[in-house]
Amino acid sequence: MVRRWQSNWRRGGFRFAGKYRSRRYKGRAVGTYFADFIIDDRVILEIKCVTTVLPLFRSQMITYLRLSGKRLGLILNFRTTLLKDGIERVIL
Repeated sequence: MVRRWQSNWRRGGFRFAGKYRSRRYKGRAVGTYFADFIIDDRVILEIKCVTTVLPLFRSQMITYLRLSGKRLGLILNFRTTLLKDGIERVIL
């Protein structure tokens, strides 16, 4: 399924990166975060399949946003009856 998303994003002209990014300060690596996707270098997308989105996941997203310098993150939970109920927006 993830490969289908990537293919659709490419066809739509979106740039994306997956998995991990390093945060640098004054030329030195100071941390690494493991975001599922960073889309168009603007939005961090985290994919989950859990019964409940825990506060830990929100905290994780806030940390990713701070480390990356981004302002918008989406937590997408597939374990819901309707997909729209599984989308949570996190803004810094």
